[in-house]
Amino acid sequence: ADGKWSMFSGNEIGALLAHWQFSNYKGDIGKVAMVASTVSSKLIGAIAKKEGFLFEETLTGFKWLGNRSVELREQGYDVLFAFEQAIGFCVGDLVKDKDGVAAAAVFAEMANQLQLQGTNCHDHLRNCINETYGYFVSNDGYILSPDKAINNKIFEGIRNDGKYRDTVGKGEYKVTGIRDLLAPGYDSSTPDNKPKMPVGSGQMITFTFSNGIVLTLRMSGTEPKLKYYTEISAPNPVDAKNELDKFVEDAVKGDLLKLD
Repeated sequence: ADGKWSMFSGNEIGALLAHWQFSNYKGDIGKVAMVASTVSSKLIGAIAKKEGFLFEETLTGFKWLGNRSVELREQGYDVLFAFEQAIGFCVGDLVKDKDGVAAAAVFAEMANQLQLQGTNCHDHLRNCINETYGYFVSNDGYILSPDKAINNKIFEGIRNDGKYRDTVGKGEYKVTGIRDLLAPGYDSSTPDNKPKMPVGSGQMITFTFSNGIVLTLRMSGTEPKLKYYTEISAPNPVDAKNELDKFVEDAVKGDLLKLD
């Protein structure tokens, strides 16, 4: 863009591919479906809401994304795209799993067509997708924590014997919603407080805050890492990034995941 290299995040690549798949679909939009992991960007959900197709979230990992895609196809949907922010994409239904080769081929085709139209992927994302559906800014990361006892203590402190925390960051950020996927599970947004997603033995808690930030905390299943995923949607991406960066430092690293 403007003669400079621009590196896309997994969420941005996902948004570009999802919009491209939708834009070139010739069938009944009401039969279109897309799927993403719950820690991935909510931008595709915003596209789906505005354009009138189905969007669903799953647990992390392509076994969940792939299985849900199969179920939706059996219900008569055309699942055009599935993705997770950790650079995993399934474009179309030729290969019903994470497939970087197909994703790269479609991305190259998209880039070529955009160039013929006098634009590029970077400008298309900003000037077309973000301006139409909103700017979604994310800040994901992790903290190394090999001590299982400390990790469990952190999540137990968040749960607070089922009372859960209502503010974080020394009271600066007010919690408006909580979903806990450790069995038996809890979801403040459902009438019976039961999560719609599967619950299990893994630590995974999602917060929604009054300022619009969504935060998910989870333990890695393969590494000694406490992972965090944050996102906010706002009219000004620069202000959103600054707000999100401050939130990560003050509320995530300085409070919820503070190890000492």
